[in-house]
Amino acid sequence: MNSVLLHVLILLAVLAAALGLLWLLRQLKVSLAPLPYAGVFGFIGAAFGVVLGLTVYFASQHYMTVRTATQGEATQLSTISAMSGAFPARAGSLIRRDVYCYVTDVINDEWPAMEDGDERGSPKVDARLGALYHELLQVGRPNAPEPSTWYSNAVSAAITAAQDRGQRLLLGARAQVPVALWVLIYFGAALMVVFALFFHMESRRQLVWMTVAVIIMLTVLTGVLAALDHPTQRPFGIGPNAMRVLQARLSQGLGISPTLASSAAKC
Repeated sequence: MNSVLLHVLILLAVLAAALGLLWLLRQLKVSLAPLPYAGVFGFIGAAFGVVLGLTVYFASQHYMTVRTATQGEATQLSTISAMSGAFPARAGSLIRRDVYCYVTDVINDEWPAMEDGDERGSPKVDARLGALYHELLQVGRPNAPEPSTWYSNAVSAAITAAQDRGQRLLLGARAQVPVALWVLIYFGAALMVVFALFFHMESRRQLVWMTVAVIIMLTVLTGVLAALDHPTQRPFGIGPNAMRVLQARLSQGLGISPTLASSAAKC
């Protein structure tokens, strides 16, 4: 199940349980008097706001880290392709094709698996990366092509791309917000709804509207937090857009149709 939907459903179930408990207490003739002043609510509300704010900040940093790693990986692969223009014609063409096939396998195989929480990476992409390293090493033997800085830049870019890929897989496929923190958020959300009910108990219309408003706000916040905590999961997650742009650019140079079937067939 989609993580955003799962967390929203859990939240709504917790809020429904809290409201159901209050309704049961009223059915049992338990006296529920309105609260005349903020008191403890001020402390609990402030504490919940701090926890929620820090968690959203932490999750947004997680999201941005994955996004930066994804863009960095594509940038480094683009650098390899550009630097290969200084290599012998056959070797440069092989390296650009390796980069193209690496990008294609990331889009077609590795990214869908990562969306499902698989952080192991695609064996196809592992093989493409190994082939790219092999071609780069072959170009540098016995002497690196001139200008030598272009060759060293290509090798450095390949190493950095592999590091960015590792970070993308590790952080993009795995949620970072601990379960204990989610439990605290659900509990705090239930308290917010309960306190909203106590403060507006004297006016039935006000009670209904305030309860609905609080539930909507908490639902939106939970959905946003869940989306940030699962940065590659659809429908709100990061897609392989940078890889698609690079794939289209490489396909033009290699004379390959950018359609999915044709791209896969060429690799």
